Amino acid sequence: MVLTATMMILTTATVSPATAVPASQAYYTWLDCPAGTSNAVRIDDASTFVDYQGRAFASFGGQVFPCKSPQLDQDAWGMAAYRVDSAYGTPIPYKFDNLFSGHYTGAVRIRPGVRAVCVIADETTRLGCVSISWVDTDGVLLPVVGGPVPVDSPLVAAPAVTNMLMNPGPIGPGCVLCP
Repeated sequence: MVLTATMMILTTATVSPATAVPASQAYYTWLDCPAGTSNAVRIDDASTFVDYQGRAFASFGGQVFPCKSPQLDQDAWGMAAYRVDSAYGTPIPYKFDNLFSGHYTGAVRIRPGVRAVCVIADETTRLGCVSISWVDTDGVLLPVVGGPVPVDSPLVAAPAVTNMLMNPGPIGPGCVLCP
């Protein structure tokens, strides 16, 4: 009995209480679609660029057609980059300054090994995708946008892990232009 009581005390002492999310932190949310509806996207422009620090990005422009009108500034769609067996995304709010026009531009940082980029409605719902290839130019790998990729292609099957923290600061996974 003494051993049982000791174990219970030790177990209680080592279990820490759940930490609360600071009130100052806010998170984007994926737009929930009513049953039988879905988001859609039109990709008018897909390109890649390298910034002044040599970091590569894929960018899209076009129009997004949400399943319902985004009501909150936190409602987001996103862009995701797909590697062979993993993917990462970045959220982009539907509304800017309380306005929603449907037209969008967005970018996601890409690194060698990324084979496709998609506009996403959530971590597992791809709305439109393009392939990415890499060209060696004087010893530097540069990304090139290829053709469309079906949203159900095995190339883009991995869930896109996405940091939904709003305004994470000047660095971090939610910052598209950060290292």
